[in-house]
Amino acid sequence: MTMSESELQALVVASNEHLLRFLESDLALGNTFLDIAQTEFGRGYREHGTRSMQHAAEAVSMVNKFLNRIPDSNNRDRLKALSTDLERRIAEVERTYCEGAGAI
Repeated sequence: MTMSESELQALVVASNEHLLRFLESDLALGNTFLDIAQTEFGRGYREHGTRSMQHAAEAVSMVNKFLNRIPDSNNRDRLKALSTDLERRIAEVERTYCEGAGAI
């Protein structure tokens, strides 16, 4: 079975949309993990806080890995800004809770 050009184009558009939604979800999850890390550090659970902060950093890494596959520059710029904001928040949490205690 051969696909028509329009069917192939529809699949490409759908694939790009799914990637965009995946990266948006990953960033939202990364922010949630960072919120959890702050709570855990605040409660004195350094190991749990560290693990949650690492998961947040993995979200940033995932977005940065696939960002260049987002064809729309507005969405790409928006995701980059969200990723940069999450990176900034991670660094802030690290300074607040981990400075002098070793790197994450």
